[in-house]
Formats: sequence, structure tokens, C-alpha cells
Amino acid sequence: MANPKRPPSREVRRLREELRRLMERWDAVIRRGTELERDLAQGLAQLRESRAAETLREIPVTQAEHPDGAIRTAALAGIHTMAEVLGYSRKELVEIPGFGETSAERILDAADRMLEAARQSVRLHLGQDDPAALPVLRTVYRACYAPDISVMMCHP
Repeated sequence: MANPKRPPSREVRRLREELRRLMERWDAVIRRGTELERDLAQGLAQLRESRAAETLREIPVTQAEHPDGAIRTAALAGIHTMAEVLGYSRKELVEIPGFGETSAERILDAADRMLEAARQSVRLHLGQDDPAALPVLRTVYRACYAPDISVMMCHP
């Protein structure tokens, strides 16, 4: 047992200092990992939103679940896709001749439901030539080439 009155040996002091440095590095790695996780989640959410918006640009207004009168009114007003519908506020739609409060609410609700369905069903593919995927790819790159983190995440 160590003598409490005797100061710690050089080896003990060296080991304590090494332990302190390792704990600081570990804390930095945990912080960096948390940042990367947040950035990745944010990038994937943005990518999912981008893909869902692309999907709605391909869905004609005629596929919405609402009365045919609102479809005709939307088409006459130059609104042809569900993405275009979401570009309008309820107030702006009501100002278009032929749209009332009810038809504006129904077509916006249908567009919102389609957007949510697109968010849930979209498949995410990451490609270097896809600008929407760049934030995700950058985060993965940072994770794999960052000191300390890369050892844990990319080289099991």
C-alpha cells in the first residue's frame, strides 16, 4: 500500500497526466461524434425533403383527393402539379377566381398529405453528381478522415 505522506512517484504522475490527456481526447471525440451525428441527421432530412419536393413536382394536380371543380380551377390558374399547389398560401388560393375557402383548404390538405407520404416513402441515393446529397457526403467524408473519429467510425 502506498504511503499517504510520500509524494507520488514520477511514474504515477506521468500515468496520471497521460490519463488526463486521454480523457480530454475522449471528450473531444465524443463531442465531434455528436456534431457529426447532428450534421448527418440534418443533411439526411434536407435530402429527404428535396427528394419529396421532386416527387411532388411530378404529381399532377389531377391525382389529388379533392373535388373536380378545384382541379379545373387550379388548371385554369396555371397550377398543374402538387408542388405548385404548395407554393400558394390558403389566402392566395382563395383570391384566385373559382377557389373558395373549402376548395383551397382541401387542395392544400391533399398536397400536404402527398408531401408527407413522399417524405416517408422516398428512397435516398447518394451520388457525387447530386447537389442535394453533398451535405451528407461531406459529413461522411469528415467522419472518415477526421483524426480520432475515423479510427472509431470507418476502420472497425
